[in-house]
Amino acid sequence: MISKIRKFFAEEIAKLRKMSFADKRWYIWEYYKIHIFLTIFALFVTGYLIHRAVFPPPRDYVYIAWQAGPIHPLLLDELSESLHPIVPDMERYVVAVRSYVISGADPQHDQALITRFHALLTVGDLHVTLLPYEDLTPNAEFGTIKAIDDLFPELSPAMYENARARAVTVDFIDRDGEEVSQMVAIHLAGAPLLEELGIDTTNLYLALISTGNVYSAVANVLEMMFEGGVLGE
Repeated sequence: MISKIRKFFAEEIAKLRKMSFADKRWYIWEYYKIHIFLTIFALFVTGYLIHRAVFPPPRDYVYIAWQAGPIHPLLLDELSESLHPIVPDMERYVVAVRSYVISGADPQHDQALITRFHALLTVGDLHVTLLPYEDLTPNAEFGTIKAIDDLFPELSPAMYENARARAVTVDFIDRDGEEVSQMVAIHLAGAPLLEELGIDTTNLYLALISTGNVYSAVANVLEMMFEGGVLGE
């Protein structure tokens, strides 16, 4: 096999030596363009994988799903940037705020959003959702959000009192048919950070995604929204 490959290359080199520069260029392009494209593609993929290994993309310190009605993506980007001070290492982590509002105008786009939401929910990569009051009970019944009790121990004393006063309890029937009364959300009305960005907080609530467990990070989100501070500082 190796001898056949050597013979092939020797014959090709011999052909090229007899050709003019223009003929060489035409010959190489005509007979080897697919090989050239495949080589370039392989080099690109290899370079990309090496770059990701050496410089991995930032991971989500907190992933927030916006479900509180239509909003401009740039406003969510501003919210994300405003929450970045809570991140312990800005080169490795980010605060992601993404809209998962179903518009009804584009079925394909809506289906893609639903699929992505449930995929992230399944693997535990969603942590928080911002949604209106009327969506709390349906989400609690479906099991998308959970009780916020485990969040309270992570809060500073002042934020703890604030959060307890804003906590919302809903009554619902769980998947086992049991009647449940559960504290599932915190009302964000008047949160200074959100108000400064021009986000309407009148009917805006923060709830914990059922598969997320980054309580300390979520506590920092609340601290930043209300006080502009970070736990531990």
